Amino acid sequence: MKKNIYFSRHGRLNYQYSDHSQMSFELLCKLASGEEDPEVHEDIIERIKGLDQKIDLKKIEVIYFNNSGQKSVRTRQTAQKIQNYIFKKYQKKVQIIGINELKEVEFNLDKICRKNDYKQYGMIAVRKTLYNSIINEDSNSEKYSELVLRVKKIVEKLKKNPELRPAIVVTHDFLMQFIMELIKNNYQKPTLENFDISIKSDYVNGFISDDNLKEFELIKNKGTAQSTVPGHSSPGN
Repeated sequence: MKKNIYFSRHGRLNYQYSDHSQMSFELLCKLASGEEDPEVHEDIIERIKGLDQKIDLKKIEVIYFNNSGQKSVRTRQTAQKIQNYIFKKYQKKVQIIGINELKEVEFNLDKICRKNDYKQYGMIAVRKTLYNSIINEDSNSEKYSELVLRVKKIVEKLKKNPELRPAIVVTHDFLMQFIMELIKNNYQKPTLENFDISIKSDYVNGFISDDNLKEFELIKNKGTAQSTVPGHSSPGN
């Protein structure tokens, strides 16, 4: 199955938000809730150049981003920066399209993660408690069943413009991790053990998938992939 939809995390955040591991628990809670919606860091252009070396941006036909109004400044700015980069370097106009469902996973960090756990384990504690909250479908985060429906809506909207390929989808780390877990588990409900709580998507990088979000490979270098989901097609098939 042809893979020509690139899911990319937004650019690194600016100022005191640039390093999650250095944030206070209180500031991270504001970032998670959307109370704080910072702009992207000035290193965004260098990160876009790095992405260009991996996926050949001159071939991109459309860029999708989170336009929900929830933590969406970072995705909109990243999409616009990629659009401007392609125009300046390749003299090609690429449209950008907003999709509400590309917003980050919703959760109340101060309700699912204890401050002392965050101080001791950092973002690993955040990821572990968030994934557990999603799977158990408690009231302090978006539920697994809700996220599955949201991903299906993303698929439907991406299919509306099949001629606009390859495409870049600029979104958020936790949503990207959830989509990859859905694909790996064939859309069956995962357990906490399915998630690798030690990993995250790098800024302006991610994975490539097909139109149905049934297969994926991590983006590495042009024409190659870092890994392929076991049981799915190998690179080049």
